[in-house]
Amino acid sequence: MDKHKPNERKTDSQLTQETRKTVDDLYRKILGRPADNDGLKHWGMLLESGKITKKEMKEEFLNSYEYKTFLSQPKDKIKFVFNMAKYSLSHPEAGIELGNLYYNSWKDGKHPAHKYTDYSTNVEDVIHRLFPTAVNPKQDLSQLDVHCKQFLKKLESEKHPSKTRPYLDEHLMDNSSGVLLYLICKILRPKKVVETGVAYGLSSSYILQALHENNYGELYSIDYAFMPWESKQMLGAMIPDNLRDRWKLIYGMASKKLKPLLDSIKPIDIFIHDSAHTYSNQIFEFQTSWDYIRDGGLLISDDITFNNAFYDFSNQKNVKPILYSQMDKNRLEYYRDYNMKIQTFIGILSK
Repeated sequence: MDKHKPNERKTDSQLTQETRKTVDDLYRKILGRPADNDGLKHWGMLLESGKITKKEMKEEFLNSYEYKTFLSQPKDKIKFVFNMAKYSLSHPEAGIELGNLYYNSWKDGKHPAHKYTDYSTNVEDVIHRLFPTAVNPKQDLSQLDVHCKQFLKKLESEKHPSKTRPYLDEHLMDNSSGVLLYLICKILRPKKVVETGVAYGLSSSYILQALHENNYGELYSIDYAFMPWESKQMLGAMIPDNLRDRWKLIYGMASKKLKPLLDSIKPIDIFIHDSAHTYSNQIFEFQTSWDYIRDGGLLISDDITFNNAFYDFSNQKNVKPILYSQMDKNRLEYYRDYNMKIQTFIGILSK
C-alpha cells in the first residue's frame, strides 16, 4: 500500500492527535485492524504534508491487497473453524495438508525473513542478467492478456471463497511475472518444465504460450484441491484450449507426486515453485528438484520473502540469485494470512 514516499522526517509521535485518529479510524473501518506504527507514520506524514487527501487515502486503502483479502475473510470465525475441522475429518488427506499449512505458516511468522536489496522491477533487466548475449524475442501477448483478464472479469460477480471462485486475483502471479516466464521459456527453449501450484493457470498460460510458439516442450503441473472450496475442475481453468496439448496436470500433493514425476521425466530444464509458501514445503521442493535440473537450467520460486527457505538454499548451493519484484521499490503490502508487511519477489537460481 505504501507507494507514496514522504520527505518529512517526523516521527509518529509528532503527528497531531487529529491526524493519528484519522489514520487509525480508516485502518479500523476499512482494514478491520488498528494502524500499525509504520502505517500510522507513513499515512500521517502524507496527510500533514498535503501530499494526499483523506479521500485519496481512503481510495488507496480500498484498492490495496490487504483490503481485498480482508473482504474474503470469514466473518464468523468460530463457524469457519468448525467447518474446516469437520471437512478435515471427512477428508483426512486434505486435513493433514491443511494442518501442516496453518502450523508451518504460524511457525514461519515467528522468524524474520531476510530482506533483499539487490533486485530489479524491470522484466527486461532480469532477462539481460539471465541471458546477457540473448536477443529479446519478439512478442505479441495481447491476445493472451485479454483472455486472462476476461476470465478473471467473469469471476468478479462470484462469491469468494467458493467452488466457482476458489482463488483471489491477488493470490495469483500478475501479468508482468507471466511475461517474465514467457520470455525465459522463449529464450531457453525448455523441453521439460515442472511447476507446483496451478490455481487458475495464469502463469501456466504464459509458459504454454512460449512452448506453443517454440513448437517444442511440455509443462508438467502439480496441484491438489485441499481447501473445501477448491475443485480439480478449476485447476488450470484459465488455460486457453489451443495451449493445452503441451500441458499435463498431475493431481495430488507435491510432497507425494514431485519426486516420482521427476524420476520419470528427468532431466528437466526449469522447476517453478508456486505452491504453499512455507519454509518446510519450499525447502523440500528446492532440495528435491535441484538434482534433476540440467546444467544451465533454472530453479524459479515465487514469494520468496515469507520465510528464509530460498535464502538458505541459495547460500547452501553457493548460487547468487536473480530477483524480480512486480512491486514498486517503495511499496509494501500487508499479508493477513502471514501477519506481515513485506515486498514480494520471484527468485531465480541458474544451475
